[in-house]
Amino acid sequence: MQTISVAAMRAAEQTAAAAGLSEETMMAHAGRNAARIIETEFRRRPGCRRVVIVTGKGNNAGDGIVAAAVLPVPAVIAAAVPLTGLTGAAACHAAGLPDRVPVVPADKMEFQPGDLIVDALLGTGFRGDVREPLATLIRRINQSGLPVIALDLPSGLDGDTGRAGLAVKADLTITFGAPKHGLIQNDGPALTGPVRIAGIGIPPEDLAGDGADLFTAAEAAALLDRLPFDTHKNRRGRVLILAGSAAYPGAAVLNTRGALRTGAGYVRLACPGTMPPHLPAAVVQHPLPATPEGTFGQAAIPAITDLLATADAVAAGSGWSQHPELLTVLQTITAGMEAGVLDADGLRLLPRLGRPLRGRWVLTPHPGEAAALLDAFGESPASRPETALSLARHTGAVTVLKGPQSIVAAPDGRYSVNSSGSPALATAGSGDVLIGVTA
Repeated sequence: MQTISVAAMRAAEQTAAAAGLSEETMMAHAGRNAARIIETEFRRRPGCRRVVIVTGKGNNAGDGIVAAAVLPVPAVIAAAVPLTGLTGAAACHAAGLPDRVPVVPADKMEFQPGDLIVDALLGTGFRGDVREPLATLIRRINQSGLPVIALDLPSGLDGDTGRAGLAVKADLTITFGAPKHGLIQNDGPALTGPVRIAGIGIPPEDLAGDGADLFTAAEAAALLDRLPFDTHKNRRGRVLILAGSAAYPGAAVLNTRGALRTGAGYVRLACPGTMPPHLPAAVVQHPLPATPEGTFGQAAIPAITDLLATADAVAAGSGWSQHPELLTVLQTITAGMEAGVLDADGLRLLPRLGRPLRGRWVLTPHPGEAAALLDAFGESPASRPETALSLARHTGAVTVLKGPQSIVAAPDGRYSVNSSGSPALATAGSGDVLIGVTA
């Protein structure tokens, strides 16, 4: 799914309105679909007792009012602008608000433990800096310590640039129709939390994005077919992992756990010297000759060549070190395999390989590794997408630039932004698990 500019989204809404889909109907779709997501979040948080929807004066307020009207859980509206001051579709839905939904002036609202706050203050029309009295209200929301769901965009975030000064920091953002450019760039990722998409009645094919591809959980799920009932281990992929050294034995363990846990049918692990402890019982172990420093070297080449013939994909580089004989090891691996994953020390050797990779290869650099690679190729890091694309072009491999909302770039110039991620991944070893998963 591509991200969309504010202008393109507005044009799509105008086209839909001209075809008979009224603004009131689109707002009704948006609010009702948002309410379903809000209810799910409410029910999965045992301490939640009510939903507080904080509204402003534009269409974003109308979306929040519709959600309040249909929510089957206790809801209250904290209105920064009296509902009688709304216009257009928002005023239409405000007039139909059920009596069971109380409306309280926002400056009188006392947030309480057990509240789930819904930010419906400022929408895609916002530009510049938040002014009073909304600035104080946004500070109160951020300082409340309560869970916050933003509608369309966190208030204060520019929908096109992703720039923000003072802005709501949301735990979840429900964006309408299609994800906006600003959600995935600059300050956007730090403010939005996970992004969910709520339809507004416009068919997806009529919401042609004009930005980056945003890869979502729904798109990932669509790629995961059920396995055939009669499948067996040799049909599910044979992975060879070449990892570890005397200094980093754990990298090999994490590689193998990632590959097995995500469904590889057969996992072989080749390590220099002795095998590390705590390996999964299903791993086939191949201790190989090691250099005096405890890493792969020339003496391991014959065994590695034989093992490559047994594999469908190879994972290499984790915990290798920078021993000079490892270049020959990398040359052997990339010449003997057409599918694999390179990480860590294996990445740093790529510029010395002297040629692009052939076949289906994936690289998984973190930003520091990416910067070192670009420097070796005579380039400087630019934006995250440009960095990933440049590495993909130089190496001939799909490049996964890790970090918040990882960038996945292909040598042909395509790229996408992964909409998942969590600060919990910011720990040593998570990249090693990713290598096994990718292999």
